[in-house]
Amino acid sequence: MAEWRKTGRNSYELTQRNCSVLEVASSCPEVCDCELTMIRSLLGASVDRQEHMIAGDSVCRYAIHSPISPSKKKTQNRRHPRQKV
Repeated sequence: MAEWRKTGRNSYELTQRNCSVLEVASSCPEVCDCELTMIRSLLGASVDRQEHMIAGDSVCRYAIHSPISPSKKKTQNRRHPRQKV
C-alpha cells in the first residue's frame, strides 16, 4: 500500500509500506534503483529516497519536488476552427 501527502508548495512525500520485490531487492538492489528511476520519469520531478526497506527502515519513503513551470499554456480557452458542413 502506498500513500502520499503534500509537504509544501511543490513538494510531496510518497510512502510505500509494502514492497512486492523486497525479497528480490535484498539480493539485487538494482531493482530499487530502477523503481526510483521510474518514479522520477513518470512524475517528471526530482525524487529523493528518504527511507529504504533494504537499509532496515520500516518503509520506503520518497521526497518529491515538482518543478515549477515558468509559464503554463492556456488550453482551456483554445477554440477549434469550425468545420463547414
